[in-house]
Amino acid sequence: MHLDLSRALAGELTAAGVIADNDQKNFVSARISWRGTKLFEDLESEFGEGVTELREQFVSGLGMGAVAAEFVTAPVPVTPACRRALADLGGLLILSVTAFDRVLDSGRPPPEVRYSATPVSPPVHGGPLEAWLPSIQTEYFRRLDRLPQRQPAIRTLADSIMRRMYAAELGSVSPQPASRSTWWRKNVLPIVMLGLPAWIAADPFHSSSFFRHLMWLARLGEFFGWVDDCVDHAEDVILGQANRIDFRLRSTSREHLVHWIAAQGKRVLAQWDLASGPPALRSTFAVIVWSWIENQPARAGF
Repeated sequence: MHLDLSRALAGELTAAGVIADNDQKNFVSARISWRGTKLFEDLESEFGEGVTELREQFVSGLGMGAVAAEFVTAPVPVTPACRRALADLGGLLILSVTAFDRVLDSGRPPPEVRYSATPVSPPVHGGPLEAWLPSIQTEYFRRLDRLPQRQPAIRTLADSIMRRMYAAELGSVSPQPASRSTWWRKNVLPIVMLGLPAWIAADPFHSSSFFRHLMWLARLGEFFGWVDDCVDHAEDVILGQANRIDFRLRSTSREHLVHWIAAQGKRVLAQWDLASGPPALRSTFAVIVWSWIENQPARAGF
């Protein structure tokens, strides 16, 4: 069933025009590596040599989050310096979520989540990625507070969404099937937080543009959630962790479901085009989607 769902979704995405050729994959992969390496070197100077042995894991998560943030914040009016800062925030966010999920997936007690820039001491003797979670989260909020604070209300909203995001992560590992609201928050809120910080620094700020972008981010997160459920469906069935695919297949066919999911992806990309996103960043979307379906490294962090 896993192969059938992935193959069917791949066919529908191709028919919908959501495709990524080798040149696009190479371009985005190189950008992921460049962004991730640059940010890792910045963090290495902040965290110390103890993080050096995790270079590959850090670079992968940081780079993926950074290029995803570049893509989702492209329509927001900010300065070039802010764009670089937003990419770094995206990298730190995805790395943080990755480390948090790793702890939950291992069955260990959930780690404490930090929601401030209050300094913490990094692990004395290094350690796995999740050992660096407090430092990663603290660095995230330190950089978030360094953005031009033109919209304080949105900065406050960001704090609220972050708390709901991690609460949804916890709810998703409950022995009981995740509710629709938990599924929605788990998949949507990380994507919202990739884009929301841009509006803290937006100039000019128009509420209509803000809410339109927020709705688009939610649709993007939902689409990624459906792709993830398709890819993980067979494994989830084996583990007895039915996902949203099973629920939808009670009322529709597999063919209709994957056609509908692909249509959502096409719609999300078309709306990004209408917002006049830079053509050079357009391939980011398709490369992320296809790496997810093909289970390649570019999926890391999502």
